[in-house]
This record gives sequence, structure tokens and C-alpha cells, in this order.
Amino acid sequence: MANYSFLILTSVDMKKFKHAEHVAFHSNVRDIINAATASKIGLATGIFNPYLQAITQEQDIVNKAAGSSITQEMEKADAERDNVYRRIRRKLEVAKYENPASEAFKAWDVIEKHLLTPYSSNVPHLAMQEETAVLTGFVQDCRNQLTGDQVEALGIDGDLDDLEEKNQAFSALYQQRVAEKADSSVVTALQLRAAT
Repeated sequence: MANYSFLILTSVDMKKFKHAEHVAFHSNVRDIINAATASKIGLATGIFNPYLQAITQEQDIVNKAAGSSITQEMEKADAERDNVYRRIRRKLEVAKYENPASEAFKAWDVIEKHLLTPYSSNVPHLAMQEETAVLTGFVQDCRNQLTGDQVEALGIDGDLDDLEEKNQAFSALYQQRVAEKADSSVVTALQLRAAT
């Protein structure tokens, strides 16, 4: 007969666990109980079966949220706007190497002070909603700080339109996912956590 030893937990603050962490903790507990066999450790099926049901449903909710098609679309939209932002930054960075008589070169001081310094290459690594706000400001500043001739000389006129469009598309997906979560999964997950 196998011998089992258990770590006895006197207190675990579940409120600090994210949904996935909560599921992972209870999944480990479930696996330990299954390995030892619930009846052998004196755990009544009337307690263990509802626990199994709650943790399985909670796992389904977490998996659904992680695998949401909206989440995947958001990741793709985020990557697309990041690529356009990086492309514009590269074009702005090379402006100082242009012919001193060119419109792009003449714009260098404005580019450096208003567009490169405040909008770093780290923008794509910001939190999603923060990045959305920063990119909105970046497009507006490009249009406000540069003349039409400078924008054309830099070759970023179409890029700015593209970035604005992709940023808005990302924001729409983000709001859609927030609404989806508010409608079902977050409330359900909290209820299931309480049941577990």
C-alpha cells in the first residue's frame, strides 16, 4: 500500500490569485486527492464531487477567455499597429541624414524634440490601453508639428493614416473583449471561485 504525505495549509489568501492561478492551485489539489483516492483520505463524495464540478467549470471559463478569438484578433491588430509605428519612427530617425536643403532635414529639430523624444521606441511595449492613447497622441503630434510638405518629404503621410486606422481597429476589438468579459466570464468565474 502506497504512503502519501500531505502539506497542510493553514491559510491561503485566494483573493490575491488571478483566475488562472486559482484554477492551477485547485487543479493541483484535485490531482493530489485523485492520486490518493478521496475515500482513502476520508473525503466524502458529497463534498468532493461538487468540488470537481466547480473546478472543471472554472477551468473551462479560464480556457475560453485565454483562447478567445477576440484575444487572438487583438494580438494580431496590436502587432500590425506596432509595425506601422516602428516604420514611421525609422523614417523620422533618418531625416537628419537628408540633404540640408530638404524639407525632411529642415524638420529635424521638431522631429527630435516633439516626436522622437516623447514617443520612444518602447511605445509598443506599453500596456495595451496605454499604448492606444500614446499612439493617438503621436499621430496628432505628427500632424500638428509638421507641415504638409514635411510630412510628404518624410514619406509618412500614408503611414499616419494607416497607424490611425490600425490603432482604432485595435481599440474597437479591446472594447469588444471588455464587453464580452463583462457579460459572462468574469462574473461566472467569480461565482465558480466562490463555489470551489
